[in-house]
Amino acid sequence: MWGHCSFDEELITPAEVFCRVRLWLADLFSEFDPAYFVYEPMWLNPHLIAANRRLMGLEGVALGLAQERHAKIRDYSIKSVAQFHGTAGLKSSEKKRITRESIEQRYGWSPVTSDEADALALWLFAEAQLDPRSRRSVGPLFSPKRVSC
Repeated sequence: MWGHCSFDEELITPAEVFCRVRLWLADLFSEFDPAYFVYEPMWLNPHLIAANRRLMGLEGVALGLAQERHAKIRDYSIKSVAQFHGTAGLKSSEKKRITRESIEQRYGWSPVTSDEADALALWLFAEAQLDPRSRRSVGPLFSPKRVSC
């Protein structure tokens, strides 16, 4: 599954965001029962302490739920994903543009946002790590389904 969802509506408290994220993920885990939970570890900006705490909390919610549902947890670095897609060393905006175009041309998926393109780039990298024989030539290891709120 891939996609994006925003839980930061105006006048929503951090507790409500954490709750909504957990409920949303729980629904997705119930629907898809994934064997793996794959993510990129967060990059934390040392100047945004409050935002970092929230991000770490959201990551903890997601990892805790994955553990609770017995999914195998794998994390892959942004650098590894970029090297796999041939975009390592490029500026972020250029990297995102190339990744987005590549995913659309090679796989026919049309990410709406750069976050979705990043998610699909991670997905393809994880697929190559978890089942190198598939390499998208004989068929997908996963069936990508776009999800939203």
